[in-house]
Amino acid sequence: MNELELKNVTKKYGQKTALDDVSITFKTGINALLGPNGSGKSTMMNIIADLISANSGSVFWNGTEISKLGAAFREILGFMPQNAALYKRFSAADNLRYFGKLKGMSEKEIEEIIPKLLEKVNLSDCEKKKFGGFSGGMKQRLGIAVTIMNLPKLVIFDEPTAGLDPKERVRFREILFDLSRDAVVIMSTHIVSDVEMLADNIVMLKSGKVCECGTPEELQQKYNFSNSENRTALENIYMQFFGENV
Repeated sequence: MNELELKNVTKKYGQKTALDDVSITFKTGINALLGPNGSGKSTMMNIIADLISANSGSVFWNGTEISKLGAAFREILGFMPQNAALYKRFSAADNLRYFGKLKGMSEKEIEEIIPKLLEKVNLSDCEKKKFGGFSGGMKQRLGIAVTIMNLPKLVIFDEPTAGLDPKERVRFREILFDLSRDAVVIMSTHIVSDVEMLADNIVMLKSGKVCECGTPEELQQKYNFSNSENRTALENIYMQFFGENV
Protein backbone atom coordinates (compact mmCIF):
# COMPACT_ATOMS: atom_id res chain seq x y z
CA MET A 1 0.00 0.00 0.00
CA ASN A 2 1.50 3.33 -1.11
CA GLU A 3 0.72 6.60 0.63
CA LEU A 4 1.09 10.28 -0.16
CA GLU A 5 0.67 12.73 2.73
CA LEU A 6 0.34 16.51 2.83
CA LYS A 7 1.17 18.05 6.20
CA ASN A 8 0.11 21.63 6.94
CA VAL A 9 0.58 22.78 3.34
CA THR A 10 -0.05 26.47 2.65
CA LYS A 11 0.40 28.21 -0.69
CA LYS A 12 -0.13 31.92 -1.33
CA TYR A 13 -0.03 33.99 -4.50
CA GLY A 14 0.50 37.51 -3.24
CA GLN A 15 -2.40 38.26 -0.92
CA LYS A 16 -4.46 35.29 -2.14
CA THR A 17 -4.27 32.02 -0.20
CA ALA A 18 -4.73 29.12 -2.62
CA LEU A 19 -4.17 26.38 -0.01
CA ASP A 20 -4.65 27.06 3.69
CA ASP A 21 -2.86 24.70 6.12
CA VAL A 22 -4.01 21.54 4.31
CA SER A 23 -3.29 18.14 5.83
CA ILE A 24 -4.61 15.10 3.95
CA THR A 25 -3.50 11.55 3.12
CA PHE A 26 -4.01 9.81 -0.23
CA LYS A 27 -3.66 6.03 -0.35
CA THR A 28 -3.53 3.41 -3.09
CA GLY A 29 -6.75 3.64 -5.09
CA ILE A 30 -8.68 6.40 -6.86
CA ASN A 31 -8.77 9.67 -4.93
CA ALA A 32 -11.05 12.33 -6.41
CA LEU A 33 -10.66 16.06 -5.83
CA LEU A 34 -13.93 17.98 -6.02
CA GLY A 35 -14.48 21.70 -5.78
CA PRO A 36 -15.36 24.78 -7.82
CA ASN A 37 -12.83 26.78 -9.82
CA GLY A 38 -10.44 28.57 -7.48
CA SER A 39 -10.84 26.05 -4.66
CA GLY A 40 -7.16 25.03 -4.78
CA LYS A 41 -7.30 21.75 -6.71
CA SER A 42 -4.75 22.61 -9.40
CA THR A 43 -2.44 24.26 -6.86
CA MET A 44 -2.52 21.10 -4.73
CA MET A 45 -1.72 18.88 -7.70
CA ASN A 46 1.15 21.09 -8.84
CA ILE A 47 2.65 21.02 -5.35
CA ILE A 48 2.31 17.24 -5.17
CA ALA A 49 4.00 16.95 -8.59
CA ASP A 50 6.83 19.15 -7.25
CA LEU A 51 6.23 21.76 -9.98
CA ILE A 52 5.67 24.59 -7.50
CA SER A 53 6.73 25.03 -3.89
CA ALA A 54 4.48 25.55 -0.91
CA ASN A 55 5.05 28.54 1.35
CA SER A 56 4.96 26.17 4.30
CA GLY A 57 4.29 22.54 5.04
CA SER A 58 5.60 19.37 3.40
CA VAL A 59 4.59 16.51 1.10
CA PHE A 60 5.67 12.95 1.92
CA TRP A 61 5.76 9.80 -0.22
CA ASN A 62 5.68 6.67 1.93
CA GLY A 63 7.08 8.65 4.85
CA THR A 64 9.89 10.48 3.01
CA GLU A 65 9.66 14.13 2.02
CA ILE A 66 9.46 14.33 -1.77
CA SER A 67 12.08 17.10 -1.92
CA LYS A 68 14.59 14.56 -0.59
CA LEU A 69 13.68 11.90 -3.15
CA GLY A 70 14.75 13.93 -6.20
CA ALA A 71 14.92 11.89 -9.42
CA ALA A 72 13.57 8.80 -7.64
CA PHE A 73 10.29 10.64 -7.07
CA ARG A 74 9.99 11.71 -10.71
CA GLU A 75 10.48 8.12 -11.80
CA ILE A 76 7.35 6.97 -9.93
CA LEU A 77 5.27 10.02 -10.92
CA GLY A 78 2.82 10.47 -13.79
CA PHE A 79 1.19 13.91 -14.10
CA MET A 80 -1.33 15.05 -16.71
CA PRO A 81 -2.25 18.77 -16.53
CA GLN A 82 -5.47 20.12 -18.05
CA ASN A 83 -3.79 20.85 -21.38
CA ALA A 84 -1.33 18.16 -22.39
CA ALA A 85 1.90 19.96 -23.37
CA LEU A 86 2.95 17.62 -26.17
CA TYR A 87 4.86 18.49 -29.34
CA LYS A 88 2.67 19.40 -32.32
CA ARG A 89 5.25 18.41 -34.93
CA PHE A 90 5.95 15.04 -33.32
CA SER A 91 3.92 11.97 -34.19
CA ALA A 92 2.06 10.11 -31.47
CA ALA A 93 4.87 7.54 -31.27
CA ASP A 94 7.61 10.18 -31.25
CA ASN A 95 5.91 12.05 -28.39
CA LEU A 96 5.87 8.81 -26.43
CA ARG A 97 9.54 8.17 -27.25
CA TYR A 98 10.54 11.66 -26.15
CA PHE A 99 8.68 11.60 -22.84
CA GLY A 100 9.72 8.01 -22.17
CA LYS A 101 13.36 9.14 -22.29
CA LEU A 102 12.58 12.04 -19.93
CA LYS A 103 11.03 9.52 -17.54
CA GLY A 104 14.25 7.50 -17.54
CA MET A 105 12.94 4.53 -19.53
CA SER A 106 15.30 2.47 -21.69
CA GLU A 107 14.89 2.44 -25.47
CA LYS A 108 13.82 -1.19 -25.31
CA GLU A 109 11.15 -0.45 -22.69
CA ILE A 110 9.84 2.46 -24.74
CA GLU A 111 9.59 0.54 -28.01
CA GLU A 112 7.88 -2.40 -26.30
CA ILE A 113 5.25 -0.28 -24.57
CA ILE A 114 4.34 2.16 -27.39
CA PRO A 115 1.97 -0.20 -29.29
CA LYS A 116 0.38 -1.36 -26.03
CA LEU A 117 -0.25 2.23 -24.91
CA LEU A 118 -1.67 3.33 -28.27
CA GLU A 119 -4.02 0.35 -28.23
CA LYS A 120 -5.05 1.12 -24.64
CA VAL A 121 -6.11 4.69 -25.56
CA ASN A 122 -7.56 3.69 -28.95
CA LEU A 123 -4.92 5.44 -31.06
CA SER A 124 -3.28 2.45 -32.74
CA ASP A 125 -4.06 3.81 -36.20
CA CYS A 126 -2.50 7.21 -35.34
CA GLU A 127 1.02 6.09 -34.48
CA LYS A 128 2.63 8.17 -37.24
CA LYS A 129 0.12 11.03 -37.26
CA LYS A 130 1.38 14.38 -35.97
CA PHE A 131 -0.06 15.56 -32.66
CA GLY A 132 -0.93 18.97 -34.16
CA GLY A 133 -3.53 17.31 -36.39
CA PHE A 134 -5.30 15.55 -33.51
CA SER A 135 -8.80 16.43 -32.32
CA GLY A 136 -9.26 17.60 -28.72
CA GLY A 137 -10.29 14.13 -27.56
CA MET A 138 -7.36 12.47 -29.32
CA LYS A 139 -4.96 14.91 -27.64
CA GLN A 140 -6.42 14.00 -24.25
CA ARG A 141 -6.02 10.30 -24.98
CA LEU A 142 -2.37 10.67 -26.02
CA GLY A 143 -1.80 12.77 -22.89
CA ILE A 144 -3.17 9.88 -20.83
CA ALA A 145 -0.81 7.45 -22.62
CA VAL A 146 2.21 9.68 -21.90
CA THR A 147 1.18 9.99 -18.25
CA ILE A 148 0.99 6.26 -17.58
CA MET A 149 3.80 4.98 -19.82
CA ASN A 150 6.37 4.59 -17.01
CA LEU A 151 3.88 2.56 -14.94
CA PRO A 152 3.85 5.23 -12.21
CA LYS A 153 2.99 4.54 -8.58
CA LEU A 154 1.63 8.08 -8.16
CA VAL A 155 -0.64 9.32 -10.94
CA ILE A 156 -2.21 12.80 -11.07
CA PHE A 157 -4.91 13.75 -13.58
CA ASP A 158 -6.25 17.30 -13.85
CA GLU A 159 -9.64 17.21 -15.63
CA PRO A 160 -8.69 14.12 -17.70
CA THR A 161 -12.13 13.46 -19.22
CA ALA A 162 -12.49 16.91 -20.81
CA GLY A 163 -13.12 16.40 -24.52
CA LEU A 164 -13.66 12.66 -24.26
CA ASP A 165 -16.83 11.20 -25.76
CA PRO A 166 -18.88 8.70 -23.70
CA LYS A 167 -17.16 5.67 -25.23
CA GLU A 168 -13.70 7.03 -24.44
CA ARG A 169 -14.76 8.00 -20.91
CA VAL A 170 -15.66 4.34 -20.34
CA ARG A 171 -12.25 3.33 -21.73
CA PHE A 172 -10.56 5.84 -19.39
CA ARG A 173 -12.44 4.45 -16.39
CA GLU A 174 -11.04 1.01 -17.22
CA ILE A 175 -7.52 2.48 -17.35
CA LEU A 176 -8.07 4.13 -13.96
CA PHE A 177 -9.32 0.94 -12.36
CA ASP A 178 -6.28 -0.92 -13.69
CA LEU A 179 -3.88 1.75 -12.39
CA SER A 180 -5.52 1.96 -8.98
CA ARG A 181 -4.71 -1.63 -8.06
CA ASP A 182 -1.22 -0.61 -6.89
CA ALA A 183 -0.93 3.15 -7.51
CA VAL A 184 -2.12 6.27 -5.72
CA VAL A 185 -4.37 7.94 -8.31
CA ILE A 186 -5.42 11.55 -7.73
CA MET A 187 -7.98 12.97 -10.14
CA SER A 188 -9.61 16.37 -10.37
CA THR A 189 -12.88 16.59 -12.28
CA HIS A 190 -16.07 18.61 -12.53
CA ILE A 191 -18.08 15.55 -13.59
CA VAL A 192 -19.51 14.52 -10.23
CA SER A 193 -21.33 11.47 -11.59
CA ASP A 194 -17.99 10.04 -12.79
CA VAL A 195 -16.53 10.48 -9.30
CA GLU A 196 -19.45 8.67 -7.68
CA MET A 197 -18.79 5.65 -9.88
CA LEU A 198 -14.98 5.72 -9.75
CA ALA A 199 -13.64 7.03 -6.48
CA ASP A 200 -12.45 5.07 -3.48
CA ASN A 201 -11.97 8.35 -1.64
CA ILE A 202 -13.36 11.86 -2.21
CA VAL A 203 -11.73 15.08 -1.03
CA MET A 204 -13.78 18.27 -1.28
CA LEU A 205 -11.95 21.59 -1.39
CA LYS A 206 -13.43 24.99 -0.76
CA SER A 207 -11.47 28.25 -0.57
CA GLY A 208 -8.19 26.38 -0.14
CA LYS A 209 -9.37 24.15 2.70
CA VAL A 210 -10.52 20.53 2.90
CA CYS A 211 -14.19 20.80 3.81
CA GLU A 212 -15.03 17.09 3.58
CA CYS A 213 -13.36 13.74 2.96
CA GLY A 214 -14.53 10.14 2.75
CA THR A 215 -15.73 7.33 0.52
CA PRO A 216 -18.90 7.92 -1.53
CA GLU A 217 -20.76 5.58 0.82
CA GLU A 218 -19.51 7.37 3.96
CA LEU A 219 -20.53 10.77 2.60
CA GLN A 220 -23.93 9.50 1.55
CA GLN A 221 -24.57 8.02 5.01
CA LYS A 222 -23.26 11.13 6.79
CA TYR A 223 -25.48 13.54 4.88
CA ASN A 224 -28.37 11.14 4.34
CA PHE A 225 -28.85 12.08 0.69
CA SER A 226 -30.24 9.57 -1.78
CA ASN A 227 -30.55 9.73 -5.54
CA SER A 228 -33.34 12.00 -6.73
CA GLU A 229 -34.97 12.31 -10.11
CA ASN A 230 -32.48 14.94 -11.26
CA ARG A 231 -29.38 14.40 -9.11
CA THR A 232 -27.26 11.62 -7.68
CA ALA A 233 -26.56 11.50 -3.94
CA LEU A 234 -23.06 12.92 -4.41
CA GLU A 235 -24.37 15.72 -6.60
CA ASN A 236 -26.75 16.66 -3.78
CA ILE A 237 -23.83 16.74 -1.32
CA TYR A 238 -21.76 18.81 -3.77
CA MET A 239 -24.63 21.29 -4.10
CA GLN A 240 -24.88 21.57 -0.31
CA PHE A 241 -21.25 22.65 -0.06
CA PHE A 242 -20.84 24.70 -3.20
CA GLY A 243 -24.31 25.64 -4.44
CA GLU A 244 -23.19 25.51 -8.06
CA ASN A 245 -24.42 23.72 -11.13
CA VAL A 246 -22.88 20.29 -11.53
